[in-house]
Parts: sequence; C-alpha cells; structure tokens
Amino acid sequence: MTCMTARWNFSWSDGEWLTSRTPPADENLRLAVETLIIPFGQHWQAVDNFLKVWREMEREESVDYSVSTPGAVVKRISNDTVEICDLYDQFEDVRLPADEFVTLLEDLSVAMREQ
Repeated sequence: MTCMTARWNFSWSDGEWLTSRTPPADENLRLAVETLIIPFGQHWQAVDNFLKVWREMEREESVDYSVSTPGAVVKRISNDTVEICDLYDQFEDVRLPADEFVTLLEDLSVAMREQ
C-alpha cells in the first residue's frame, strides 16, 4: 500500500491522540502508531523536530538507522520500509511504507496546530 492510498487521521480525546486510517489499519498498526506518538502530547514542535532528525538521518545514512520516542522506536530497514518497534510489550513490531510514515507525522503536526 502506498502513501497515496493510505491516509491517517488524528483526533484529540481525553489527553491523547486517537488514530484512524483510510483504508483501515489493523489494530496492531494503529496501536503502534498511537504508542509512538503519545509522548508528543499536543506539541507540534516535537513532531517537527522528530521529522527533522528523521530526514537528517535519511540524508546521512540512507537506510539502517532508527529514531525513537519514549513510546517506540522507528527503524528504517530499506529505502521503502520502516518498522515501528515495541519497547514495552504493547504491540507487535510492524512495518509500513516509509513514505506513509513520513506523511502521517506531517499530518499529525498539522492536526496539532489546528487543535
């Protein structure tokens, strides 16, 4: 599934971001994304900083690098794929297209600014 067909949506509820995806994501992927983004709270600057570091690593390393939040680790495992890795036995490690991952973070930053 490419980034152009998958779209993430974010809603702020009871102090956390809830996610949904079109087409729908399986529960494990949805939970992985939510676990990763929980530490951002409502701070779009934190999301933008995460993206900045991600893009710097992409330029420097191309593949085989990782960036984390206190909730989860994201590894770039190929040019086209990232893996969200669990830290606390909350979800199974899951892969998704790298472009979809970047777009979901960009969309999260926008949603936070509009909140």
